[in-house]
Amino acid sequence: RQIVRETLGSDRDAALSKLTSFILDELEERKRIEDELKEAHWALGERMKELRCLYGINEITERPGVTLEGIMEGVLELIPPAWQHPEVTCGRITVDGVIFQCEKFKETDWSQTATIEADGVTVGSVEVFYTEKRPAFEEGPFLKEERDLIDAIAYKLGLIIAQRSMEEALNKSHDEKVAILEGMGDAVVVNDAERFIWLNRKAAEIFGHNDPSDLVGEPYLHFFPEHEEVIKQRARSRLEGGSPPSMYEAKVHRLDGTVVPVEFYLSVIEFNGKPAILNGIRDITERKKASTGSK
Repeated sequence: RQIVRETLGSDRDAALSKLTSFILDELEERKRIEDELKEAHWALGERMKELRCLYGINEITERPGVTLEGIMEGVLELIPPAWQHPEVTCGRITVDGVIFQCEKFKETDWSQTATIEADGVTVGSVEVFYTEKRPAFEEGPFLKEERDLIDAIAYKLGLIIAQRSMEEALNKSHDEKVAILEGMGDAVVVNDAERFIWLNRKAAEIFGHNDPSDLVGEPYLHFFPEHEEVIKQRARSRLEGGSPPSMYEAKVHRLDGTVVPVEFYLSVIEFNGKPAILNGIRDITERKKASTGSK
């Protein structure tokens, strides 16, 4: 209004110049806001694709009777849609020398790789390739978020492979299975709906104890005060219905009061002649820090 008044009451040319400048500034600001909204909308879409991929892995592992081969093949189907250029994306997973790859697989120079570790040992890798070269400005050519995603996929596969190794160990005699589970790089816990039945030293350390025998027979739910009822219900459901394996994240409240984020993979097994829950547990503190960019 002030500019219009100046146009009518004084130097018309100067006022028109101010009005033009004002309009151009407004248009530029509007375009900037629209560009930011478009970028935010695109970024949100990309993050949703990544989440669908990770949740999809959980869903695959929960399919009744799914084999390790079936899991790898299912994960390969999830990879292309999760990357920013699905039409030129393909993947390859190698586990203990066995290779799984997408139907339209093509190995190129435009690739990224993440190692799969189970029980502290490298057992394979996840690779993603672009079958066509992408423009150089596209981060050579993968996004930082895609680096995080392939690492997360490899991490989950390592947890699954470690859990399968645990389940295989339980087919052996009691002494043999205990020796195998004790020597695993991951924390291992066997429990019923409420109490610890057995755990290895690595698991005791996660809960803040030095000796696993300190916890045998003790209630474990008080270590998960934020998730107590949910964990109890899931355990009972699996013990009663023999539900398939599942992955969850939770926070462990340790003996010294510190809180540790963990991911655990649970399944129903037979231990000492009775149904029990087998948990493979990993401290994911560093992974959480990396994903949030904190130090």
